[in-house]
Amino acid sequence: MLAQAENNVRIEGILSEVDVREGSFQKNGVPTDYLGGSIKIRVNQEVYGEMKEMEIPVTMFATKMTRAGKQNPAYESIRKLRDDFVSIAAAGNEKDADRIRITNGTIQENAFVGRSNEVVSYPRISASFFTKVKREEFKPEASFTGVIAVGNIADNVDREGNPTGALDLTGIIVQYGGRADVVKYVVTNDAAVNHIRTYWNNGDTVKIKGLLNFSTKTVEVEEEMGFGDPIVSQRTQSTHDLIITGGSSSGFDSDTAYDENELAQALAERKARMDALKEKPAEKPAASKADFGNLGF
Repeated sequence: MLAQAENNVRIEGILSEVDVREGSFQKNGVPTDYLGGSIKIRVNQEVYGEMKEMEIPVTMFATKMTRAGKQNPAYESIRKLRDDFVSIAAAGNEKDADRIRITNGTIQENAFVGRSNEVVSYPRISASFFTKVKREEFKPEASFTGVIAVGNIADNVDREGNPTGALDLTGIIVQYGGRADVVKYVVTNDAAVNHIRTYWNNGDTVKIKGLLNFSTKTVEVEEEMGFGDPIVSQRTQSTHDLIITGGSSSGFDSDTAYDENELAQALAERKARMDALKEKPAEKPAASKADFGNLGF
């Protein structure tokens, strides 16, 4: 089985919104209580010389008791967040809201079926432990480190199909139990782009670090008319980028790299999950070699 990859997200910002729900489900015939939901964290961070104000959504879930029958510390952490932390929404302003820190968040794949019955996938941040930060110690940050297998490297293009000079990198994150998540990254720095083009290949296992850019901006759109002035409207564009800012000089050696056949099997199992989302019968996953040109989309 593939070993779980290093996968760490660090966020420090102002608690913006809290939406925590409690419930119960049956597990082996026994009622199991849980807390789950999401929060938003406001972070102002510089990304390549430009300040970005972000509202980063973070999901959470924890059962009340562990498998060993003990109180789950993750459940208690979420409970304290719900009951003791003050958000911007609750306070009505940033000044009276709590500063919050996450040091062990993870990047996961969130996949669902869109309107055209195609699977849509985007990265999601998940965490279970939260800490209040003293104002004098507050240092806003939204970053990540991790180990991925390179699925694909391609030129980033604009809406007209023209290359922007950046790279789109598809990464395979091995989660608990050998589950493969497929996540999109972007590389914008010229030196990083050149290095990856030269030294990284599909199938390589590499270590990466980078910044989150979960921001929005308002753009003006002009609609030309048959006569008279164009109609000008404003639209909000959302960005959910994982920006790679550094990484390994090259792929890991064979002793530490992921086995391509095991990766192929994990990707085949992922594809079966994607097919199941669309309520299509999925054949038993089977793969004899890694296919990094077909990641299940």
